[in-house]
Amino acid sequence: MKKILIALTTILVLPITALANADEINIAKFEDGENLQIAIKTDGIQEESIGLAFELYYDSLSLEYLSYDLGNFFEQGGEPIYLVSEGFSEKGSKIVAGITLRRTDAQVSASGDIIFLNFKILKKTESTLDFEHTVISRIDENGKRKDLENINWINYEITFSEEVKTVGIIVEAQAVPETKPNLFSASLIAIPDLPIAIPITIASILICIGVCYILFRKFKKSNAIKTSADTRIEKPSEESPSAGDWAGI
Repeated sequence: MKKILIALTTILVLPITALANADEINIAKFEDGENLQIAIKTDGIQEESIGLAFELYYDSLSLEYLSYDLGNFFEQGGEPIYLVSEGFSEKGSKIVAGITLRRTDAQVSASGDIIFLNFKILKKTESTLDFEHTVISRIDENGKRKDLENINWINYEITFSEEVKTVGIIVEAQAVPETKPNLFSASLIAIPDLPIAIPITIASILICIGVCYILFRKFKKSNAIKTSADTRIEKPSEESPSAGDWAGI
């Protein structure tokens, strides 16, 4: 029974020990509202390394890759070569990066920023940066490349800081005081400009009406005189000669 407990304890402790001794490569984020920069970094690689390579998948609907900047990790050993390009696969958009020192440079085991990747923020939505096909290597004493073990590449979940809300100043609409019209205002008593043809037409109509009225009165008066005269001719008085009398003359 004691042997069984020792065996179980060993099985449980070994992964914890391996994890504690494992070196990490992780990501730090910097943003300024429109652009995002991520730093791929390590807090310490215990074994000497001469280079590494990785693929980093990102959400192309949220981010647009722009460029990269050199880190300071491999610069501690010499003049590294950077090969960085944008790629696509069925899984999505990715950055393919490879960084290596020359064989004549000194290998590095230290802390520092490995590389900076710059993105434009298209949409502030949560997304992840996922490492795939990662490798970090060294050159052994026989001059052969050897991949380092127990290196944990930590994926990163992007969350954006809240936007600063601008506090607007609300201006309440104020009632405009009612103004009473000034009866003596020039704008109220002023006669609006009329086309010159209108007063001329009105005057002509009035003149015509007046002339017609005068002619009508004269016509009515002359007609009354004529009617009176015709009556006297058609009905002769007794003193006047009759038609037969006139015929016998």
